[in-house]
Amino acid sequence: MRCNLNFNQCYLSPYYPEPIFTCRRNILLAILNSTNVVINPTTAFALLSSATTQTVADDGNVVTTFIAGSGNSVNVDGSGNITLSPGTYRVSYTVMATLPAGGNMSSALYLNGTEVSSSQSTATGTAGNAGVLANTSTITIPAGGGTLRLVNTSGDSLTVNSANIVITKIG
Repeated sequence: MRCNLNFNQCYLSPYYPEPIFTCRRNILLAILNSTNVVINPTTAFALLSSATTQTVADDGNVVTTFIAGSGNSVNVDGSGNITLSPGTYRVSYTVMATLPAGGNMSSALYLNGTEVSSSQSTATGTAGNAGVLANTSTITIPAGGGTLRLVNTSGDSLTVNSANIVITKIG
């Protein structure tokens, strides 16, 4: 049986192209009758999040907890250290925080104690107002693995209202 599970080239019968509703019905039937259908495989991913307000000192870790994931390439220790096995990862983060007294805030990813190039995000505004820091970086973890941290680089304490990190192993 030939089938593209992304539905953009749906063909299960000799009548191609097949109407999308017919194709989806046939795919669902194929899934129900098979144990070998894989949809959107990924070797590893993790969603890390923090929904509680935290005060993060300058050069301190933004602490997140494991919410969902697959594989065993990503581990979190509860103090903001994320251990990754060797490979290439896409790491996206979003931090919603209150702008400190100076009206400037920033964050960056650190791998094994060194800032990851092009991972910094900055926001400027009126002190006390909300700001958003966000960035996506591709990071290669060397043999032996590495420790990734999301760090407050504002030069001042930062009140973080929520933070999310999505890590996907891409190689």
